[in-house]
Amino acid sequence: MEIPKLEITLLGAFSLKLGGTEIMAKEFHRSKVKTMLVYLALEMPGSIHRENLIDRMWEDLDHEHAIDNYYTTGSLLRKAIGQKKGGPTYILTKRDCVSLRPENVTCDVHRFYQVFHRILREEGSIEERKLDFYLFESLYRGEIQYCPIVDPYIAGENRRLRFFYASGMQKGYDFFKSIDDKAAAAFFYYRYTEYDEGISDLERDTLSLRTLLKDMQQPLMLSM
Repeated sequence: MEIPKLEITLLGAFSLKLGGTEIMAKEFHRSKVKTMLVYLALEMPGSIHRENLIDRMWEDLDHEHAIDNYYTTGSLLRKAIGQKKGGPTYILTKRDCVSLRPENVTCDVHRFYQVFHRILREEGSIEERKLDFYLFESLYRGEIQYCPIVDPYIAGENRRLRFFYASGMQKGYDFFKSIDDKAAAAFFYYRYTEYDEGISDLERDTLSLRTLLKDMQQPLMLSM
């Protein structure tokens, strides 16, 4: 029996589907339940240490109350996505780390980074590279906007996504120009200039350094 996929969409607007059907669980009315899912999705295909997740989500509470909130929120999240004992596993806990199971879960942000890495490596035929550039462009539908609360962690991730998107559009312009596809080159140049504005040289250098460090510590799974 095929396991229904949990599909997480973060870019542009938050949505969640299980086996193609949208999840409208009441548990997601609690902002922390949705926040935990978003944080886990952004770590895919890796995991996050329980203490790091607790510090990020309940930094204003003492450790005892924060731990209680962590277990309560995790239980509500599992209920919301339909994870039951003996059924498909979407959230994994191993030792003190928690993660989403990449075999059963997809996330548009994870796929965005996968395609960007393929673009950087210049893999495949000309036709395959064309498809990658168009797929990459279509995946970025806007910033992560999952709740009205200003979240410094999400703000940093949004800057990183915008920087990667602008870099991908610049590479798309160079690629299509090299194969003399003027219409596509013009489109990617327009998208590059639209999103590259406002990224300072200092921020660009900082984002590049963070990217290198993150990639060294946690390589992306490249299977689609």
